[in-house]
Amino acid sequence: MMPPVGVQASVLSHDTIKVTWADNSLPKNQKITDNRHYTVRWKTNIPANTKVKMANSTSLSHIVQGLKPNTLYEFSVMVTKVPSSAPKDVTVVSKENKPRTIIVNWQPPSEANGKITGYIIYYSTDVNAVVHDWVIEPVVGNRLTHQIQELTLDTAYYFKIQARNSKGMGPMSEAVQFRTPKSKFKKSAGEHSHGKS
Repeated sequence: MMPPVGVQASVLSHDTIKVTWADNSLPKNQKITDNRHYTVRWKTNIPANTKVKMANSTSLSHIVQGLKPNTLYEFSVMVTKVPSSAPKDVTVVSKENKPRTIIVNWQPPSEANGKITGYIIYYSTDVNAVVHDWVIEPVVGNRLTHQIQELTLDTAYYFKIQARNSKGMGPMSEAVQFRTPKSKFKKSAGEHSHGKS
């Protein structure tokens, strides 16, 4: 990633500065369409041991408030990118002879923007549940398959996956529906000879 260029700080008041910058890796209109964000850092040299302060911005400017009046500050901006596409080809299958266990498989996102450090599988019986109500299963980054056990039989579950890299989380995949099998036991031939099997 090319670092932001043309970082400028303009004073708005005695304790507020607006920091602006440009990003040469964006198209000419400087429209941000992916999941990149910018980290603005600032510090003052008086006293010498002051900590660096930071803020994140998803636009090409940031207003820093609460500064000390009549003080020299130094600003810097860096860009970070999280995965900007979701894991793909998400499939769910029953584990053979274990109807309450399913196996989730997927492929890495096309736009990983760095090494994938992990995946998070979300599952729920309610596709419209808020994110906090989905069950979460973390998976390490080099795995593309995961088993989930102890599910309820004859129940529709929904699965979504998101990837993470060292910078943060990417978008979630579309929800995939899977219904667990009805019964632990295979029906014997005699049971479904009458009526529909």
